[in-house]
Amino acid sequence: MGLVIELRDLELTLGGKVLLEQVNMSFTDDKNIGFIGRNGVGKSTLCRLLIGDESSDFGQVFRHKSLRLGYLKQHEDFETGESALEFLMRDSGMPDWKCSQIANKFLIGPETLDADISELSGGWRTRLKLAALMLHEPNFLILDEPTNFLDLRTQLLLENFLQNFQGGALIISHDRSFLEATCPYTMELAQGKLITMPCRINEFLDKRKEQIEHDKRANAAKAAKMRQLQTFINKNKAGANTASQAKSKQKQLERIELADIESHAALAKIKLPNVEPQRKTVLETVDLAIGYDDLKIAGKINLEIEPGEKIAVCGDNGQGKTTFIKTITEVIPNLGGQIRWGYGISFGVYAQHIYSSLPENLSIRDYLLSQAEGSGNDKKVLDIAAGFLFTGDDIDKQIKVLSGGERARLSLAALFLSGANVLVLDEPSNHLDVETSDALASALNKYNGTVIFVSHQRSFIEKVATGVVEINNGILKRYPGSYTEYVNSLGSEMELTAAGSPDIRRNIEKADIERPVKSNGRERFEAEKKISTLERQIEKFEKEINKITEKLHSTENWQEAAEYGEEIQQLQNKKEFAEMEWLELHERIEQLASDR
Repeated sequence: MGLVIELRDLELTLGGKVLLEQVNMSFTDDKNIGFIGRNGVGKSTLCRLLIGDESSDFGQVFRHKSLRLGYLKQHEDFETGESALEFLMRDSGMPDWKCSQIANKFLIGPETLDADISELSGGWRTRLKLAALMLHEPNFLILDEPTNFLDLRTQLLLENFLQNFQGGALIISHDRSFLEATCPYTMELAQGKLITMPCRINEFLDKRKEQIEHDKRANAAKAAKMRQLQTFINKNKAGANTASQAKSKQKQLERIELADIESHAALAKIKLPNVEPQRKTVLETVDLAIGYDDLKIAGKINLEIEPGEKIAVCGDNGQGKTTFIKTITEVIPNLGGQIRWGYGISFGVYAQHIYSSLPENLSIRDYLLSQAEGSGNDKKVLDIAAGFLFTGDDIDKQIKVLSGGERARLSLAALFLSGANVLVLDEPSNHLDVETSDALASALNKYNGTVIFVSHQRSFIEKVATGVVEINNGILKRYPGSYTEYVNSLGSEMELTAAGSPDIRRNIEKADIERPVKSNGRERFEAEKKISTLERQIEKFEKEINKITEKLHSTENWQEAAEYGEEIQQLQNKKEFAEMEWLELHERIEQLASDR
């Protein structure tokens, strides 16, 4: 065990909000730590402090000489036209044989190494970034949401890599299954304080729940005692013979301290309204073909979904999961075949990044009232809003001041007020913290309608799915077993691939490199042009945020600080939307390239 990073008396306030308060923590090169906490509490900020991209108001970050830090970036600096092998050699300065040796550990074969990076899907690019990172031989990793948008194969590979990594790691993730498998230690940031336990996330959350219940009971007993003491004091403080007793009781009262459970009080309690259950087949597709113009992604899709089923749509990135969702909900036209919805079906759709199109100038209350089934009523709206943590004065906040996570919750709340008896959801758990994601999964599990959904979060799928359909290599079929069995089958396939089975290796690499599909060059050109524009916008937003942050740190006027904080929040929202659009365009380019 070696100490690599130390935090001493770290303090940071941003926009009037205390993110870190007297934080002391040590990180070693032999522990994987799962890092959790509510959205907006400062997890990513703390990671930026650790790598030196952020500064604190007070305290110090000590990086020991032995530290070799590895940071998995969300966006890597790939150069136009370079191959995967050329990138590894340029990034690491290592010879081709060494790069190939490390790449092989991530099942990156010769065909993939020779391919242009622009032809690789997001999953293969993540493998490539991991290989590049390991070529620098780090002994401590910082991974901020590493599983976001990763297909299951790449998640399993990353999971196996972290389980065998000879070093330490700090991993932010909202996926309980991933953290449970990779991190024997758990750390939570709440109200500026870090809490660390030598246990995995499920045990950590169970212990925390027990502690909260214990604190509530203790607080109730203390509150009763405080009322008794106060009653005695009020009755006896003026009496000549009892004033000294009252004074003694007053001191006793002042020594009683209630446990602070505020940071864990607001847990999402989502309950979906009952809907009219369906009695016949909800959805039937007959020889359905999906894709875009001359780009056919999958065909001959014959599928039946029955009332009350919760169907997870699975498959590698770029294989057509979102395209299938958009086709059956008539967002895009089908390329052939038939889509038959049952009689009396009313479907509600949650699309990726739907929250970016919310009406900025409406309040939360007014927007939810406008989306509610029928005329809507305040009680119904308030009940749903409270389940998604919009309570008190928050209900009258304007949408334009909400963070990305808050907008995602608002979009889901509006969907559940619509009265739909079929929910079609594309990545509904993205931007939700662990507790809210769990609450959403439980609510969907109890929902008496039908759910068709796409998610990359395994713990979420495990709790919701009653059935699995997989789309890969132009074919969509129903998997005969449960989702857990599906994960295990892929895990076995990955083990066989690692052992060197040429047939399976060939099949996996063909999924992203060799599958012959036509490419729309004009669409790709326009997407790349838009990406360049977005990158300039994102850089501009970052500079403006840094500039205003400096003003915030230097001002002593609370009113100015509040205004600066609001400006920063609005710029962060704009930056987040630009990044989401950037990611969406990259996924589209990857889809065009991988299907070529």
